[in-house]
Amino acid sequence: MARDWRDRGIWHPVGYGLTALWMLLVVTVTEADVRHPFFNTIFIVPIGGWLLGLLLARLIARRRPRDGE
Repeated sequence: MARDWRDRGIWHPVGYGLTALWMLLVVTVTEADVRHPFFNTIFIVPIGGWLLGLLLARLIARRRPRDGE
């Protein structure tokens, strides 16, 4: 049985994976130098992405009712 694309069980691991990839990219590019200007984005970009994802999920949920409603 295929999972519903609206299920959190699908999107949470995707978000975790993208967050981990971003952090790995920042550490690799900056060579773990916390004084590097790009290192400032290590937490800001993932938090912004999670907030944007939550906002989009809310907007989509309001426009599209669940099956059976």
